[in-house]
Amino acid sequence: MRRLAVLVALVGSACAAEDPRILSVTLPGDTRDRVGPYAVEAVIRGVADGDDVEVRWTSDPTDPDLRFVPVPARRVSPSDLFVGEIPGQPPSTRVYFVVDVLRDGAVVAQAPPADDDATYSFLVLQTDAPCRADTDCLPATEICADGACLPYSGQCVDTATGAKACPDGYVCDVATNLCAIAP
Repeated sequence: MRRLAVLVALVGSACAAEDPRILSVTLPGDTRDRVGPYAVEAVIRGVADGDDVEVRWTSDPTDPDLRFVPVPARRVSPSDLFVGEIPGQPPSTRVYFVVDVLRDGAVVAQAPPADDDATYSFLVLQTDAPCRADTDCLPATEICADGACLPYSGQCVDTATGAKACPDGYVCDVATNLCAIAP
């Protein structure tokens, strides 16, 4: 009888749901898309039946009146990939978000971790406003030259004046037509 009780206890503990772990989150990049939705992908292990996965977002995490809005994330079956979609936002909006796993209504996993008091974020860029710096343009794909965001592929960009332009801190090596670190 005692062996049966031990066996039942071992089997019961083996069936207990493991704590979920958020292994990775794919962040939306800065965008000019105002329509959305902006997809947030998360790889999460240990999500049990009955657990909920949410992407919670806001446009101002410091304003106590603006609460984080929960968006349910759906499982891309049968994998550990979950996708939540944040609705479109107006230009010049910085969107802050976290990914939560809830079990019985309580957060059991969060990315970034809750104890860091941090959030992920991305920026909805202006669509037609002139740029003042490279940060007004899409990162790693555009530079600000003569007040306009122009495509950037590592090569110097010809502006309307015939001058060559490169991202801030780089200069055009005219021999190779490539942007290089300023000497």
